[in-house]
Amino acid sequence: MKALIISEDEKVYTTLDEILKNANYDTIIYKWLLKALDNIEEIRPDLIVVSSSEYPRHWKTLVQFVKSGIGGDDVEIYLYEPTPVSDEDQEKARVLGVTGCFSEFDEFGKMVLPQAQEPQDEIGPQVFEENLVSSRSERQPVEGPKEEVPLVENTQTSSQETAVTNTGHFMFTHPSTQKFISGKYFDYNGKTLSCSFFDEADLSSVKEEMLIESFSFFDSIKVRTARVIIKNIMSLAPSNTFVIVEIKDIYEEN
Repeated sequence: MKALIISEDEKVYTTLDEILKNANYDTIIYKWLLKALDNIEEIRPDLIVVSSSEYPRHWKTLVQFVKSGIGGDDVEIYLYEPTPVSDEDQEKARVLGVTGCFSEFDEFGKMVLPQAQEPQDEIGPQVFEENLVSSRSERQPVEGPKEEVPLVENTQTSSQETAVTNTGHFMFTHPSTQKFISGKYFDYNGKTLSCSFFDEADLSSVKEEMLIESFSFFDSIKVRTARVIIKNIMSLAPSNTFVIVEIKDIYEEN
């Protein structure tokens, strides 16, 4: 079994690492949530534990993206909050797809230790920022920057953006229904993306000329957040619809 730990706090991730190894998990640790998100499809963890207070804006995005089916099926997700959360907030997290919340490490241990089989060998925590290596013996600890949050007030025009990888994933919240929508994009050229939705039913609520203020798309290199307009919706076959998204601004990541 494989577990993904996301935290910048060394005390937090080393403690969680020990608990999960005792529960027979092979652990991967990321300090940068967006990079963990970018690699989630390759990691395919059985369990994810996030220090949600460190990433108040992004843990919900991570949960929704994982629950969309990318990165594995039936992935357990736990939130660590130093201060106990209310029953109401726990219920909101549960509705989003969170398996459980905890504020005490002993509490988390009781959640996962019943799954233990044989304790694993004592190996120090392996911490990652950007590079995923599947074999534990090949991993090397990497120190990197703190999580960079895209700021809406700082933007650059799409003409300044250089096209890199032509495929990846996207996600956004519908401006009216507030429904989480995700899919894959193809043929990114720095100005437009050709997108395919995971759920064809979502297309009924997406209209041409719709403005989306926060549209996130990411590949194996970089996560970007942009202000976009839906330009064209093209049905090439009954189950083959493409949406052309025009990028108006790329939000800076610093």
